[in-house]
Amino acid sequence: ENRILAQASSLLPHASALTPSWATPSPSISSCSALQPSWLSSTSTTHPLLSSSISSSSHLLSSTVFSSSSLLSTKNTQLKQDLLSSSLCSPPSTLPLLHSTSLSAAYILLNVVCCSLVNKSSAPNQNDWDSKKNVWTRIKDLGTEITRRDPEFILKVAVYTRQELNIRITTNFLLALAAYLPESKPHLRRYFCAAVQLPSDWLEVTRLFSTCFSSSLPACLKKALVDKFKQFSEYQLAKYNTRKLRGKHNKKKREYPSDLRAFVSSGLSGVWESERAGQRMKLKQPDTWETKLSLEGNNAAVWEKLINNSLPFMAMLRNLRNMITQGISDQHHERILKRLTSKNAVIQSRQFPFRFLSAYKVIME
Repeated sequence: ENRILAQASSLLPHASALTPSWATPSPSISSCSALQPSWLSSTSTTHPLLSSSISSSSHLLSSTVFSSSSLLSTKNTQLKQDLLSSSLCSPPSTLPLLHSTSLSAAYILLNVVCCSLVNKSSAPNQNDWDSKKNVWTRIKDLGTEITRRDPEFILKVAVYTRQELNIRITTNFLLALAAYLPESKPHLRRYFCAAVQLPSDWLEVTRLFSTCFSSSLPACLKKALVDKFKQFSEYQLAKYNTRKLRGKHNKKKREYPSDLRAFVSSGLSGVWESERAGQRMKLKQPDTWETKLSLEGNNAAVWEKLINNSLPFMAMLRNLRNMITQGISDQHHERILKRLTSKNAVIQSRQFPFRFLSAYKVIME
């Protein structure tokens, strides 16, 4: 990798343009930026499926998979146009740098992952989740087979599934599987922070691993969990700190350091506040649209205030009928319509198409 870095200008003239956003250190992931996936990974060269040269496919699904996953490769493998328009279910018989059997399994895995929500009959921790016909069994078997040749591939798929497909449950299952397979364990920390985005994802990975693979968490997963936990803000932790989770905490509540020396040794950020000495430490109540609605009431004035303060897209979509029945003004009605018909707003919302259909059905009832 050092040799490749030294010769990057000649070997990869367009490398800087191919670096993925999640692989570039940013303030939000600074706590473990060195552990993020590297586009100069030594194993990423083995998969033309994740190559940057195939981002112009005429097939929509193939184009999406190739263009996003291409950021994880170190070589621009040239593929024929007929390959680009072919289905993921029908991989070509030969491709450079990759064994044909592994290529077939990789294509099938990508296909299964992309369709996992449609084919999902039960959650990974429910009864019969590991039956032969279940989608989770197929992902597990294919991932196990591919990992023997490329231990990082399923982790790359996990990052793509979370950041591009926005399928949380499948991403978390892939991470749990990677933490279980011996070949992929050493690489888990490099990809974990990029694939896990919410505290709920963080919790679900541990739950899936405990129920589907083993009751004891491996060291690699524990370290990855610690890395990601440091990135969560107080707002995120408070928002997902539900009553059910609070009931699982230690009965001995943690108190604020009683003096400056104890504050320094505690590792808390900021400055020591003497007025809080000895008091129980609590997370501040998150300022969300749910809390405002609960405190101020479900009426038009509150909804208009929320709309003025950038109501989250998902909250807006799920409460369309509620806002209409409460009688929001024509001006706010137009603002809602503008967001719903904005292409960029819809794309950035990361909502599944069926969410819009569900909202439409609720309004028409």
